[in-house]
Amino acid sequence: MTSRIAGEPFSAVFDRIGERIDEATRVLLLGHVDPDGDCIGSMFALALFLDARGKSVLCHAPGNVRDRYRGLPGARFMDGEEALASFDPDLVIAVDAPTTDRFNGLAEPGGPVAIVNIDHHPTNERYGEIDVVDPAAAAAAILVCRFLEHVAPGEITPEIADCLYLGILLDTGGFRFQNTDAGALETAA
Repeated sequence: MTSRIAGEPFSAVFDRIGERIDEATRVLLLGHVDPDGDCIGSMFALALFLDARGKSVLCHAPGNVRDRYRGLPGARFMDGEEALASFDPDLVIAVDAPTTDRFNGLAEPGGPVAIVNIDHHPTNERYGEIDVVDPAAAAAAILVCRFLEHVAPGEITPEIADCLYLGILLDTGGFRFQNTDAGALETAA
């Protein structure tokens, strides 16, 4: 892979994220306000992966989560405000959120809990302890897929793949938007 993130190859950044996950027991996955399919699919794919690794997982995105996403694999990890208030994470992974404002500041850079930031928006403020930002990626789900393929080759279950596909499908407008490139099509396949 020739793309680089903040001067590091993807593989090195993905290894660092894998190490942080290995050290964590409770992981909060944050998405942006009024989440779309890319945000939901990315969170749910990561939630399924983390749960299989024995982690306690909670997904949260402020605002309206459409009912159509409630039937997806991984939806059981989506919280209500009460669950969020009592969840004490030791790692936060933010997906598809270029700024902390997009998840209502529920985690703060430099705070007591490390943030991993996975995003494809060129406006990303790189607020994480570890940032995976690739504006060339058509969807955050593509970056999540690359991460999972790197740290857990062969462990992408059909349920995880469904979630990743949803993110790619919706952020490319059903493969009609200009961001639909060979990488998006290859990852979706």
